[in-house]
Amino acid sequence: MTREIAMPIELSPLKGDILQARTWDFSQQWMSDDKARTLISVYGDSLMAETIGGRRYWYGISGDSILYLGEEDRLTTITASNPVYVASLPLRSGAGNGGYKFDASGTGGGKRFAIKENGTLEFMSAPCVGTLIMTPGDTIRNVTVTRERRYTAATFPDDSVAAETYLTTETYRWYDSDGASSLLPLAVQRSVYASGTIAADTAPLSSSAYLPDRGACDRSEKSGDEPFDHNSVDPEAVSGALDGADLKYDGRNVTVSIEMPVSGLNISLDIMDAAGRLYLHKSAESSGSADEISLDCSSLRSGQYIAAIGVAGFPVQPKKEIIIIR
Repeated sequence: MTREIAMPIELSPLKGDILQARTWDFSQQWMSDDKARTLISVYGDSLMAETIGGRRYWYGISGDSILYLGEEDRLTTITASNPVYVASLPLRSGAGNGGYKFDASGTGGGKRFAIKENGTLEFMSAPCVGTLIMTPGDTIRNVTVTRERRYTAATFPDDSVAAETYLTTETYRWYDSDGASSLLPLAVQRSVYASGTIAADTAPLSSSAYLPDRGACDRSEKSGDEPFDHNSVDPEAVSGALDGADLKYDGRNVTVSIEMPVSGLNISLDIMDAAGRLYLHKSAESSGSADEISLDCSSLRSGQYIAAIGVAGFPVQPKKEIIIIR
């Protein structure tokens, strides 16, 4: 099951020391926008994607830990060499991770050049809860705000001049008690700085904040136009379809061919290592006939991985196969 929250309202970002504030007022800063600039999707209990301005940031969920995995947009794919610890669930006031170093690599320019990154990821939440004013008359109390800072130095190995590019990505997220457990926030603010450090007077390259449309259903579970009745499908038939799934890979791409007994089932393909750390995820809705799911694994380092094919909402074991990425 996928839980999602869309934030189609873009507004001017808050300034100052956000973690030390006790009231965050977005009520007078509305700027209409008909696009869901920010979409947070939580896939089951193992993966989260946060899409902002066309760039998707991937996070893994392992037990009670949130892990940064990488990011991508239309032209760029970056994958952390190892999942980076961010925070523990549920999110609480006064928590922090102290900073973790990481390495990442990938490609840019539509896979035309290589990128290598190293940096530090820091996480902190405000020492106390506060009040979030969404609109006049829409005030939410006992809100927790968190800050994720990722300091990154990037190099481009293919260039003759090995110059480093420094960026800092700073993300604030506001949560009520439900969101602190479900990871579906009330508001998100992201800023990017052309610097390895941030001073009080440092101006960002870009900065935006996003809110949901409170008049719409802001928290939803996607399961098709009508709730899917899992009791109407024989779990043994689903298990048999998984056993019969055909998995092929050519060293960089993985493709699964599968035929589910009915339409509307959520089929997933996960690429992980032997320790269960998730690197790539893709899902599709079954059509009731032959379906295919393909994953481009070119962002992964060469080596041995596990491909897991599963179906959400059924008490059946996923099918797992060892694959070699070259």
